Amino acid sequence: MFTLSNVLFFLVLFLACIISGLVGFGSNILALPFLSLFLDVKTIGEDIDLSVFDTLGRVTRYPFSLPAEVPERIADADVIIVNKIPVNESTVGSAAGLKLVCVTATG
Repeated sequence: MFTLSNVLFFLVLFLACIISGLVGFGSNILALPFLSLFLDVKTIGEDIDLSVFDTLGRVTRYPFSLPAEVPERIADADVIIVNKIPVNESTVGSAAGLKLVCVTATG
């Protein structure tokens, strides 16, 4: 079942991918597989069906990540999806292939 937050989350990611495609990132939105990582999936709730992301490419879900674990985990990622993880030079600065950072926070 799709909740409103699930639909909005997917819509934001989809629009971000399209906009990125218009400015040169993978000029073809269907050029799969992307490697996407949820770095702290347990912090966004258990009532959200994230299976739709599996249609966009390879998806890895980590229940939680410490900031020190992030650089190794995202080394080959194209897209990261975070909620509580700080996004800064020490966490994502070394990810040469990173194309998109999605933040699922609200409020």
